[in-house]
Amino acid sequence: MKVEGRRESSNIRDNRGGVSKKAAAAGGGGVAVIALLIYFLTGQNVAPQLAQQQAQPQQCAGAECQLDAQAADSNTKGYAYQTGEFKNEGELKKFVSVILASTEDVWHQVFKTNSLQYHEPSLTLFSDAVDTGCGHADYNAGPFYCSADKSVYIDLNFLADMTKTLGAGGDFAYAYVIAHEVGHHVQNELGYLVKYGSQEQMLRKSGKETEANLISVQTELQADCFAGVWAYHEGKKYKSISDADIEKGIKAAAAVGDDKLGVKRRENFGHGSSQMRMKWLKRGLTSGDINRCDTRQYTLDQLQNI
Repeated sequence: MKVEGRRESSNIRDNRGGVSKKAAAAGGGGVAVIALLIYFLTGQNVAPQLAQQQAQPQQCAGAECQLDAQAADSNTKGYAYQTGEFKNEGELKKFVSVILASTEDVWHQVFKTNSLQYHEPSLTLFSDAVDTGCGHADYNAGPFYCSADKSVYIDLNFLADMTKTLGAGGDFAYAYVIAHEVGHHVQNELGYLVKYGSQEQMLRKSGKETEANLISVQTELQADCFAGVWAYHEGKKYKSISDADIEKGIKAAAAVGDDKLGVKRRENFGHGSSQMRMKWLKRGLTSGDINRCDTRQYTLDQLQNI
């Protein structure tokens, strides 16, 4: 992607110095929100882990909780740094900031076109673990969005490790991850996230797992489509996205499909198959129209074959 000389977002919060305590008292409802919404990269059920961590918050003390800012920006342990796209964590942080700024510009314009007002999310960088308005989370949660504090959370080393863990690295793949999580914020702005999240939880409490999983898939695919809408307008405005970049994004979407991550039965999908995720990312990318991202009207078969 071509992002040189572009503005950076003022909504970046760098919390890589240790675990924040400000949200340690968040209620149990936040754990449910994280368990339902944050996990789109690993395909695992994190509810038990989050509940245990919230019950016994980690205390940050000693040398292992200290992270010098300069040392963080010269960190080279991430695998992506060896590809030549980013020399160090400082460059990756700048890239994340530029992409967040781009999402701000795009969604302000898209909302305005639809006679709506967009409120920007923040993006919090953390190392290893973080306390949020939705509860406690760690590196294994992957990038996620918390609706309670309207912030996207990212451990930069997770992005760097995508090349090794998922075989889906590269700058546009990282941009897709950010745009997907911002897509959840767009859902929140439009009133979808809380409504559908509540419906999903009610269905799960009633033992209707298949129906609940469908809502989860619809929610994730809509965020993929919104990520595509962002990419459409980003490329149109800045001429920044090449065909090779698009291939990286499609590959990243395919890499995090439920079937790719080992979920055997479609009724157990929580995020959609690789084919679904690629299709809905492409749907937004080719149309640039949020009205083309209404996944709620489709069954699981239709989401696969549309």
